[in-house]
Amino acid sequence: MRRPRPSNRVLTSSDIGTKLGITERTPNYHFNNLIQKMGVLNRQEAIAVGIARGWVQVDPASLKGGYRPLQRRSS
Repeated sequence: MRRPRPSNRVLTSSDIGTKLGITERTPNYHFNNLIQKMGVLNRQEAIAVGIARGWVQVDPASLKGGYRPLQRRSS
């Protein structure tokens, strides 16, 4: 299976399904598993946590409106 190349835009589950030749439900299923395991509320928070933990790399130059690093919550 071919891995999709990184994109400068957020892909919907439908976009992911089309690119990989799978149904829209499959990416949703996997995102929901990630959301549950990470203990976050939604896909956007999962992405933000992934970036903060270094699991996802983002090219700051590709972001519209500049880049603002996440600030950690005090415990």
